[in-house]
Amino acid sequence: MKNPSLLPLLLFCFLVSGLTNVLAADKNSNRIWTDPKKASAEDPDFSVQGEYIKDGLGIQVAALGKGNFYTSKFKGGLPGQGWDKSKPVVQIIKSDGVNELVKGMKKELRVSPSLGAKPPEGAIIIFDGKEKGIPIIFIHGVGLDSSIWESQIDAFENTVLVYDILGHGKTPLNKDNVSFDDFSDQLLNLINELKIEKIHLVGFSIGSLIARNFATRFNERLQSLTLLCSIFNRSNEQKKIVNDRFEQTKKENTLPKTSLKRWFTNEYLDKYPKVSEKIGSILENNNMSNFIKIYSLFVHHKDDERFDDIKVKTLVMTGEGDVGSTPEMSNNLSKKIKNSTVKIIPVGKHLCSIECSDDVNSKLKDHILNA
Repeated sequence: MKNPSLLPLLLFCFLVSGLTNVLAADKNSNRIWTDPKKASAEDPDFSVQGEYIKDGLGIQVAALGKGNFYTSKFKGGLPGQGWDKSKPVVQIIKSDGVNELVKGMKKELRVSPSLGAKPPEGAIIIFDGKEKGIPIIFIHGVGLDSSIWESQIDAFENTVLVYDILGHGKTPLNKDNVSFDDFSDQLLNLINELKIEKIHLVGFSIGSLIARNFATRFNERLQSLTLLCSIFNRSNEQKKIVNDRFEQTKKENTLPKTSLKRWFTNEYLDKYPKVSEKIGSILENNNMSNFIKIYSLFVHHKDDERFDDIKVKTLVMTGEGDVGSTPEMSNNLSKKIKNSTVKIIPVGKHLCSIECSDDVNSKLKDHILNA
């Protein structure tokens, strides 16, 4: 089990050191840029984003939109450039606070020494558009964020791409009425901007419903599809349980940590309390207005996708102890999708991708290898 607390830092360092130099989110239309100059011209926040150094101190700044910035302060210097590995000071602040924070510091533009060099034989080139090393994209569930895929980040030979869906993590949602098409369009915009022709798509929980929608609309962009812990044909009793939970959430305007009992076994929670703390923290930090809009899609979903339009090889998988996305649902869903198979994870519950990551990853690898 990897240390869950390291993932946000690792992802953040990767983004600021590399990907955010070519990627930025448009907070108004949910599109992205690959040209830093264009991004800075259209959104001044992006020009502030970057790395800063001075006198044994390193600061990384990432624009979140609407004048908000995510900052990390590193003692000794930047990661890979003097940082003493002590815990960084992380905060979210406004633009005037950022300007004061980096006042008098030098903005550092670091370039990899291997940039432009011929890659070694057998290397997988990230986003090179070739038909080998096809990227695997993971879509998280409602109320969570991309950090839940820590156990998958380094588990595959292929490039792995995780992102925050609309209204979650660092991705804004600026619509009152949202649909699954909006989430599919977000993913389509992402892979188009990155010039990725085909992907292996893995969707979890509501992420699987987004993946189902994407597969019916853009099946030609998929090399394979995995639906992890996906609801299907809920009984009246199951619908009532979910609807009652939804109404209670709206009334209390908060997400209860009791969800963890449905998502993990008691033994796992006792053994890995930091996982419980991490997932609980993600739940607590939700924008509840966005959560309710998006959770409503899940609660009222009618399984009305055009399943015949899903032509790609599909894996339907869930935990044997998942009471919300049961093995029976997975078996019935597989019957609706041609060229699909079912795998049930022993012992696992809803977040079996974390608790039973080795088993889940092994089945994913087999599926992707044979797609």
